[in-house]
Amino acid sequence: MLPCCAALSLLAGCGGHAPEPATVAPARNLAVLCLDTVRYDVFSLPETAGLEDRLAPLLEDALVFEHGQSPAPWTVPAVASLLTGLYPNQHGAGRFDEEIADLSSTVPAAIRAEVQTLPELLSAAGFATAAFVAHPWFRTGYGLDRGFGSLELGNDSAALTRRSLRWLDDPSAAGRETAAGERPFFVYLHFMEAHERYRQPVEQVEEIVGAMPREVRDAGTALAAGFACGDATSERCRRLLAYVDTVLQLRAVVADFLAGLAERRLLDDTVVVVYSDHGEEFDDHLGEERAEGLDPRSIYGAGHGHTLYQELLHVPLAIWRPGVPGRRVATPVTLVDLVPSLADWLAASRLGTAERELPGRPIDALVAGEPEPSRALFSSGIAYGPRQLAVFDGRRKRIHFPGQGIARLFDLERDPGEKAPLHDRRLALPLDRQLSRYLALTASPARGESPEIPPDLLEQLQSLGYLEGAGDRAAAADEELP
Repeated sequence: MLPCCAALSLLAGCGGHAPEPATVAPARNLAVLCLDTVRYDVFSLPETAGLEDRLAPLLEDALVFEHGQSPAPWTVPAVASLLTGLYPNQHGAGRFDEEIADLSSTVPAAIRAEVQTLPELLSAAGFATAAFVAHPWFRTGYGLDRGFGSLELGNDSAALTRRSLRWLDDPSAAGRETAAGERPFFVYLHFMEAHERYRQPVEQVEEIVGAMPREVRDAGTALAAGFACGDATSERCRRLLAYVDTVLQLRAVVADFLAGLAERRLLDDTVVVVYSDHGEEFDDHLGEERAEGLDPRSIYGAGHGHTLYQELLHVPLAIWRPGVPGRRVATPVTLVDLVPSLADWLAASRLGTAERELPGRPIDALVAGEPEPSRALFSSGIAYGPRQLAVFDGRRKRIHFPGQGIARLFDLERDPGEKAPLHDRRLALPLDRQLSRYLALTASPARGESPEIPPDLLEQLQSLGYLEGAGDRAAAADEELP
């Protein structure tokens, strides 16, 4: 149970008016939690539909970003962007040489060797660093593990949370105790239930849905009435409801982690970031994708990595900072904004971010409403299909298929579902110019190496639907050797 003060106001204190972010003293520690494959609209269902859960009151003390944008529609490039402060075109992770990307059979590139990651920067600044993750991508040589002093794999988010709290309980075993005192920490958690649980056999999905409270089923069905739940009895709708149930369970795990920090009196000195790397599609654009026929797997309307529509890019982002009052922030932000923000948020003497030119903006400036009329957010890094690029200026969004001669313009204020492309060259031109500047800024001088994935980890990735043809290709190549 949270202490009374922490339960009512995790970070802002028990009374009085908390200062603005720019005047708050930096915190010592950092905790980042990734809820893999969680779309914003489903994560926000308790708030939008009036459902009760344990995280909702705690979010009142967080900066909750209503327009958090992922720089990529799948894990490797998206998490690499969060950990480097760079866009996929810059850090190189998830990049394919082939004209048509196909993660089902081709191993993409890792983070380029010369690019520093957040764990490396914080380790150099004296932090003890640890990761507790459920995704095998962290162990496959893509650079997502670089800089972590300890990295543990597991499958269950609740178990990973308990292990992370035990790590915090034992500074000597964690390498946090020094002659000069206890070192600050950076702990990273990555949960995978939303990626997998709804994909179980239909009988198990029905068990999940049958156990859901009626009001939650109704809220999920209403949310998805325009895509997966046009027919509320369909298997697709039932899987969407199982996904909703899983996301709500992950919210409870986040609440447990925050309670664990509060019980250890760490919330007063720890920045906590909760985000998702990308969303998930449930028939949102099934018709459009089927008509285009661009996915090399011929899979349409499902999963992630295949489009740059908002169901894959609009992600939850919530940040708790000691002494900063909670509020909802309408200003669009991108995951690459995190690294340049940390120099202001943490008491580390040196993070090295000032020595690199980063494309993101400090979030404090964005929260303060400092005007930046030319601000645009970018996304790329397709895993299945031809190259795509997206630019979003806070209202309008442009999606380009450079090799296909296709470009679409959407007004997300009037058309949040991206169903009615605009045909207005005057409105498209500013976004096209932004995209040209982005391509000039992010031109990568070299491709990162594609890692050799050990057989046991390859098998784990294949169980998640990745690189299913990679082992066959490798075996065929071996057979051809003299």
